[in-house]
Amino acid sequence: MKNTLKKPQHGMTEAGDRGPEIVRCMLLSASHMTFEDDAVLTMLTNLEGPEEEDWCWIYETAAGFIFRLNACPDACERLEENGLSAALCHLLETVARDYDVQHIQFEIGAAVLPGWPVYEW
Repeated sequence: MKNTLKKPQHGMTEAGDRGPEIVRCMLLSASHMTFEDDAVLTMLTNLEGPEEEDWCWIYETAAGFIFRLNACPDACERLEENGLSAALCHLLETVARDYDVQHIQFEIGAAVLPGWPVYEW
């Protein structure tokens, strides 16, 4: 029985013959987000209907969020347009570029990245 790939969905690329892709993920403290950032992300990840798939590259976890930045080329621009702080968008862009990571997970209790703002809320 031959396995066939499904057509790529919004924000996904076709794997072709490459097989599974291994991506790098950085785990950072959720304290790099403001309370307002958390509220915006919670709203975006809980949308239903047609808008839901527009944000399917962000996942809410029990203790934070995971961003699949490789699934949305204009991620930070879209996030900022929808209310995410410029500071968090700058952190996402810089970490993705400087550390060559495609996924960034923010979690309560994870390490703080030195030199970046932290918020208590």
